Amino acid sequence: MAKPTPEQLAKINQKALVPLTDEQTHVFQARIIGTKRIDKYKMKITPNFLRKMADQVKEGVALLVDHPWQKWEALSFPYGRTFDSRIIEEGGELELYGDHYMAKGLEADGISTDQLATGIDSGTIFDTSARFVTTKHVCGICGGDYYGPSACFHIRGQMYDDKECLVLADDGYIMENSIVFDGGYEGAGITRESLSMKQHDEAEQQRQTEYEPLPLDAKSLDGDGRVFYFFSNKGGMSAFVSKKQHQTKEQAETLAKEMTL
Repeated sequence: MAKPTPEQLAKINQKALVPLTDEQTHVFQARIIGTKRIDKYKMKITPNFLRKMADQVKEGVALLVDHPWQKWEALSFPYGRTFDSRIIEEGGELELYGDHYMAKGLEADGISTDQLATGIDSGTIFDTSARFVTTKHVCGICGGDYYGPSACFHIRGQMYDDKECLVLADDGYIMENSIVFDGGYEGAGITRESLSMKQHDEAEQQRQTEYEPLPLDAKSLDGDGRVFYFFSNKGGMSAFVSKKQHQTKEQAETLAKEMTL
């Protein structure tokens, strides 16, 4: 596992309450997420949202193991934290990379940071998966709101004049990045490239709120309009919203016909 450079260690020690030395610190880089089409939900993250997430990763988000908060009552122990980020263009899309650090010798739930570092070095730990929340959803056809009272009537995945309707996630925030055995975003994971030179309250709110999977044909979001995304292991990406009634595709199409009469 690489040691931090002096420049990296300076950034890490801006996060640490007690200064760490390079002998006390593991560091690694991972591709977190990008603007490629996410097929399951017929959506893309916009460059605007990706840049915002890059700022948040640079500020520092938790490194977890296998999204333990999915079991809403479970304890989520951070094994590390991000401390830097960059956005790189690859194949016509933008990809967000983040630098992570772990203090040596930490252990929780039978997992130690030294074990994780050994797994990363050996190549047996290689996938990562981000959890993020979207708060602004734009229709890729008309540029209007995809959800809400002023929602357009285009439906994700359908074709309009030979153009597919995608939902563009244009705002929100990243909550954490997890080490997993099979991430959901294509290409996300720990990389070989050289390293570059609100959470407690939210978790409590989640425990008190009932959630349900986001229906693919939903055209409205009740409550605060947020969608929680995470990448489950073999299931790929999943999305959840607060458990309330949502307007469906059929209801939206019926309403659209009524408005054109």
